[in-house]
Amino acid sequence: MKLLSAVLPRVQRLIPSSERGMALVVVGFLIGLEIVGRMASTEWQDALAGAALVLGILCVLAWHRTQPIAWVQWVGTFLAVRANRFDQLKYDVGIDFRGTPPMPQRIPRLAFLAFAVLVVWGALAALAWWAFPNGWRELEMRTSYVLYLIVLMSLWTALAACIAAGIYLPVSIFDQKMRLAAGERDPRGADGVVLLGYLILATLVTWITPPIYGLSLCVLVACLALVAGRVNRGDDAVVLWRSGVGKPIFGVPIWRIITLGVTFVGLVICDLILTACGGRLLNAPALDAAMPVTGFLGALSAWLVPGILVLAVYQVILFRRTDPTRRLPLTVNVEGSALPADLKLAKSRLKRWGFLTRKTPADTESVSIRLVPTEQSQARDFDPRWPLKVSLQDLDGPAASVTGTLDMTLRERLARRGDIRLRRRFIRGVTKLIKQATIMVKEHQRNDKRPSGGPDGGGFWIAPHWWFIETLLWEDPTTGKNSDGAEALRPIGPPYHRLFGARVRQHMHQVLRTLHIDLIYLEQGVGHKRLEQVLRSVLELYDVHGGRKRAEEHHFHGVPKVRVMIHDYSPGNQFESDTYPEPKFDDVSRFRVLHIFRDRGESEETVDAPFDYSWEPMPLSLS
Repeated sequence: MKLLSAVLPRVQRLIPSSERGMALVVVGFLIGLEIVGRMASTEWQDALAGAALVLGILCVLAWHRTQPIAWVQWVGTFLAVRANRFDQLKYDVGIDFRGTPPMPQRIPRLAFLAFAVLVVWGALAALAWWAFPNGWRELEMRTSYVLYLIVLMSLWTALAACIAAGIYLPVSIFDQKMRLAAGERDPRGADGVVLLGYLILATLVTWITPPIYGLSLCVLVACLALVAGRVNRGDDAVVLWRSGVGKPIFGVPIWRIITLGVTFVGLVICDLILTACGGRLLNAPALDAAMPVTGFLGALSAWLVPGILVLAVYQVILFRRTDPTRRLPLTVNVEGSALPADLKLAKSRLKRWGFLTRKTPADTESVSIRLVPTEQSQARDFDPRWPLKVSLQDLDGPAASVTGTLDMTLRERLARRGDIRLRRRFIRGVTKLIKQATIMVKEHQRNDKRPSGGPDGGGFWIAPHWWFIETLLWEDPTTGKNSDGAEALRPIGPPYHRLFGARVRQHMHQVLRTLHIDLIYLEQGVGHKRLEQVLRSVLELYDVHGGRKRAEEHHFHGVPKVRVMIHDYSPGNQFESDTYPEPKFDDVSRFRVLHIFRDRGESEETVDAPFDYSWEPMPLSLS
């Protein structure tokens, strides 16, 4: 018995546990895959081996979830530690709406590193195809088959993702545009029939056309984007970044970031195509090739690039048409039963003033005039009815001076009328947007069983004059915070382009930028009527001072039941208040915010205006 008790622990060590047994099974599976894989002669067999490898990994992970395996945990910890080293490459990112004084501009080193990696990747892919003209599959016999299989599966996954994006993105966006044009307010995306048809068309083109044209198109787009990034767009937001707390802050224009992103994506697609079919760029895919599956996926990715390119061009044109930084001319609708020659002459004179003309029913952004004889003209009336009745004589001269009650030219009167129509549409649109957003917020809070309103009830960010902000943003502190510590912003309500026209956003960009107002924060619970009063005060301030004075808090003291506060956000200068809620933003951004809070009724000290005795009238001496 003593001998048995002494030998039994040693025997138990020789019996493998479930963990050791799993390790032995994994090692045996990899060795068997390495031996069997070297007998494979086609990519179809590589596909079966890759499926077996993926299935084996899934089985190990499933076993690990039920019975934790020590060596799997060690591998996960090892990868997590290596991944944490990339945290050193993270940057504190913000946005600069002010632009003055300008921040020093510099592109992060990580961007140069990423582009260098892409260039090296492309060079290695070209070198591999030069060394192995029949395909770099020959490397499996000289290296490890399992390692080759991992690289091949990764390449196929990247190509599949590129194909999915190239099919879905163009079709879905154009399908949504067509649905919106047809009057459907809730588009569900592209139909399966359209997606399948586009895939079949791209496949047919791939089988009969070499991929060199698609690759050349990628290179052309990347070069054009790189050149476009050097264009200075003037009044545009800047992305601020710093490598850590206490480090200097630099800026990169947001337009340049977009163009660099397009260049980066173009280079990634180029490298994928070059890696997949670098030796057959001048030939169409064929089943008798050494790597038929990889070559076909690469060629299909190359011929889906034109669809993405068309989508990008369409988005750039759409952005350019709705860019608030542009200044589109006023459109004047010419009405009346005058002779065609007189109408043509009137339109030519209006075009000379810089207006666009057309003979269609007036919309909410245009101004209408009616061409009448001279004796019926109302161009000099104090309060005429619109459409304004004017004659050809009123349109004479460079600005057609209108003498009388108003000291303004006819051109200025038309421009003023156009601004009034734009402002009315803006206020109506914002009122509608706030109403819908308030209903949606209350419904959301009712579903979550949370109280609405209150000091911590969040608020809305209004910024229709920035092209990259598409709709109202709701700040809800109860939904959690981002990694930066700022409250998450949720888009809510219809987009701005469905509420206003392009000229409305352009006019408000001019007004708000002149008054040094970058964003408007509306506390939840402030009604749309109070917001309308504040916006009217903003427009009145712009008109009174002609854009020569920026908005200050004392300009809004007459608005009842609200407290308007203006704060300049900058690094290290966050908004702090013991009475009013504090909207949170990262410590890198820089902008000037017009806050609209519910009046808490805090006491304010009344200060009398100084009395100037030099203007006091003196009595005349009676002599």
